[in-house]
Amino acid sequence: DDSDFLATETQDLSSDGFYCRSKTVFAPGELVDCTLHVPAHRPQASGETLPVKCRVRIVRVDEPDSQGFHGIGCRIEDYHFPSVEPLTS
Repeated sequence: DDSDFLATETQDLSSDGFYCRSKTVFAPGELVDCTLHVPAHRPQASGETLPVKCRVRIVRVDEPDSQGFHGIGCRIEDYHFPSVEPLTS
């Protein structure tokens, strides 16, 4: 629900997972549902993003930096694209 909503900025993304920064602390091994917003990479959709719903496992939590942000390493265990429109050729 909206009370559990947390926005972070992803700094590194691969097919296996991502790294983000958060002031909220997570525990290694914790399972979290999240939505990544990735660039659409279509010329007609400049600046558009596509949502990717993910189930991730927290695999690493770094100590907070000077601004209080923890680095969070996440492994993607499952994902789906909830609202992808089919491309026409």
